[in-house]
Amino acid sequence: MWTPPTPLAVARLGAEQRADLDRLGQVAAEVRRRQVDLAAAVATARSHGVSWAVIGHGVGTTGEAARQRWGTEGA
Repeated sequence: MWTPPTPLAVARLGAEQRADLDRLGQVAAEVRRRQVDLAAAVATARSHGVSWAVIGHGVGTTGEAARQRWGTEGA
């Protein structure tokens, strides 16, 4: 995977700040993995006939917002 060049500001971080930056990277990677899991769960629910309104409720949004977010994936 391509890694962008390290900004000069990162090179100037102290040890505690670098630990914070490392943690940010770990959390961001976990969010990306969980987004993939969420999309798969939505696709499974749809394949079982669950409506967009119910999916929206399950993820804390409207059915229309859920359909707009996940409705075209895999299409």
